Formats: sequence, structure tokens, C-alpha cells
Amino acid sequence: LSLDTVPADILLQVVASLGLRDAISLSMVNRSLHALSKEHSYWLGPLRLTRLSQPLPCATVDDIAGRSAESLKQLALHAVRLKRNWRDPFPKITGPITTFRCGLHNSILYCLPGTDAIVLYSLEEGTIICADMKTGQSSTPMYVGRIIDMSSPMEEPTSFTVAALIDDRLRGTTSLSL
Repeated sequence: LSLDTVPADILLQVVASLGLRDAISLSMVNRSLHALSKEHSYWLGPLRLTRLSQPLPCATVDDIAGRSAESLKQLALHAVRLKRNWRDPFPKITGPITTFRCGLHNSILYCLPGTDAIVLYSLEEGTIICADMKTGQSSTPMYVGRIIDMSSPMEEPTSFTVAALIDDRLRGTTSLSL
């Protein structure tokens, strides 16, 4: 029995339980498996399985099922490259280094996954800004007060929410803000 004679639906069931590296390797075994790797369902199972144990290089709420087969394959290859790099004792910077003039807003509160947006905070001013790391543009600073503590972010399809404990000495209050 060779892999060429195994029905495609059986092979897809097997691939769905593989890790990304194994799915990539299997796609290079022969022409029929390479052709099968052009199917959307070939990559969806391994990516979903991987997402349970490691983050994928996309937003957590990204509906990967809506991506094309080629986009899923590229996501799988990117995830494997990232994992290999971060497991190296001396990981390498693989992309361009972006510099950004942040001024007083020099504390990173949150990076929005899958985007070039970053939320920065100024302890001195008690203000936050949202900046686009690609263009260098940023929002107008918004006063929030002194952030004492902040929750982990909660991601939803159209929003990212964090709770922050704020000490607002200007107003003489301590509050929880969302």
C-alpha cells in the first residue's frame, strides 16, 4: 500500500492530527500529497491544533477558516519559522527594525496582534496614545490618570478590551476603567 493509493479524505483526516512541521514535510513527499496540500482543509486542521499550544502569527480572534488555502499555507510556514527562531538560544531579528519617536509615551501598554498598532502610555502626563508603527502617526493624547494595574487583554472579533486600575489625583479618585 502506497500513499498514492490512500483516498484523499483519509489522508486529510490524518493530516488534521499532525503538527505543522509534519504537515509541511508530508506535503513534500510526492506529487499527490503536494497537490493535496493545495486544499484548504489540508492546512486548517494542523493550524487549529497548533493554535491550542502556541500563538499563530495573526490576531487571536482571526477566523483562519475564512482564509484561502495559500494564505493558510503561508501562515503555517510563518508559524514554523517563528517557532524555530524563538527556540534558538540566540533568536535573530528577521524583519526590518522600525523606529518610532514616542516622546513622553514610552511605556507599551498593548500591541494589537495582527496590526501595526500599539498603545503607549506616559507616566509623567497620565495620557495614552494609539500609534501606527508603520506610518509613525499617532492619535491625540488622551488623559486617563496614573495606571496602577492592568488586566490581560480580552480579544473579540472587532475589539480589544483591557481593564485598568486608575489613580486620578487630579480628580481625587481611584477607579476601574475599561
